[in-house]
Amino acid sequence: MTRRVMVRLHRWAGIGMAAVLVVAGLTGSLLAFLGELEVELNPQYRVVEQSGRSLDPLELRDRMLQRIPGVHIDEVPLHRESDLAWHFWVELPDASRPGQTVTSALVLDPFTGEEISRRSTNIWPLSAKNAMAFVYRLHYSLALGDVGLWGFGLAALVWTLDCFVGAWLTLPMRGGQRSIGRLSWWMRWATAWRIKSGSSRWRRQFDVHRAIGLWTWAMLLVFAWSAVSFNLRDQVYLPVMRVVFDMADPGPSRTGQHTGETPAMPWREAHAVARRLMTKQAMDHGFQVIREQMLRLDRQRGVYSYSVLSGRDVSERWGGTTVHFDSTDGRLLGLELPTGQNAGRTLTSWIVAMHTASIWGLPMKLAVSALGLAVAWLSCSGVYLWMRKRRAQRQVAGAQPTHCQPKRRM
Repeated sequence: MTRRVMVRLHRWAGIGMAAVLVVAGLTGSLLAFLGELEVELNPQYRVVEQSGRSLDPLELRDRMLQRIPGVHIDEVPLHRESDLAWHFWVELPDASRPGQTVTSALVLDPFTGEEISRRSTNIWPLSAKNAMAFVYRLHYSLALGDVGLWGFGLAALVWTLDCFVGAWLTLPMRGGQRSIGRLSWWMRWATAWRIKSGSSRWRRQFDVHRAIGLWTWAMLLVFAWSAVSFNLRDQVYLPVMRVVFDMADPGPSRTGQHTGETPAMPWREAHAVARRLMTKQAMDHGFQVIREQMLRLDRQRGVYSYSVLSGRDVSERWGGTTVHFDSTDGRLLGLELPTGQNAGRTLTSWIVAMHTASIWGLPMKLAVSALGLAVAWLSCSGVYLWMRKRRAQRQVAGAQPTHCQPKRRM
């Protein structure tokens, strides 16, 4: 494939993705501080610690089942930050659609169990309560539902491939010579990492575009491929990771004995079974449980899933170490370890943690926020460079003399 073809591929990929990547970059720079911004916009989510006992999350679940008719609660958070309220995602009857449910977030006082706030997944009308949810929806789907989800996924896939095309275009051309010394080649490539002084505005813009792309290349690839894992997980990401790393599908490999609306094993008993199973797995596989994270029920498959933050986790904010067990007899159905179990799963844990800025504290959040701005700028500058070059080509074409046909002699 010639360099000219690669240039065209890079150019048209950038133009096609520009709008999507500008939105993703700008919203991503905000989402790096999602938790902090959510609390600033909704200060009622912050609670003052009291000397009394914080209510058990399973007790809060029981209270909601008694208080809210028709509610379904299939996941219970088992950890919260000390100064924040409990957040439960539940299914509530949809008043506008009989027989249907709507996913809602209930914010509860951890000491009294009183409801502080309630919001659905609807983003209209826009308010402080759902402002960050709207930003999040913009970030991965332009707030356009499944159409936007697929569009962003395809853009992420093109972005991933274009990372390699763009990097290849920065390599120095051979200039027709049969061989160039290694030192000479590296010295020529080093110019691509720098911005030349005293050049024209167009050339300076081109140098900045190329240099920023090179200096941030590794993180750009991480963000592009992890975006594929979010939006095209089953269609693209998992098939590729199966081939390259022999990565198994996440989740339990088997189905439980009992399925239906009511699990055979009550939630409190399931919690006790989950703790025993996790303790046994920690001993067998040599990892330490740091804290609990979540207890979920898959009613259709008859499976409980219990997640903790462990020494095998990459993320510092939420745990992905998970045991899956039968909701009838507590039989272990699967174990998921974020690292050390499979190279593909380990890689996935790392790129997701970096994409969500859930490791390395504030420095990583600042880096992710800055990278989001860089993505938006690279997209805009790429379109600018194309427009300037296109305009210059038209001017050159218009300045060329017109060759008229000679007149015939009579």
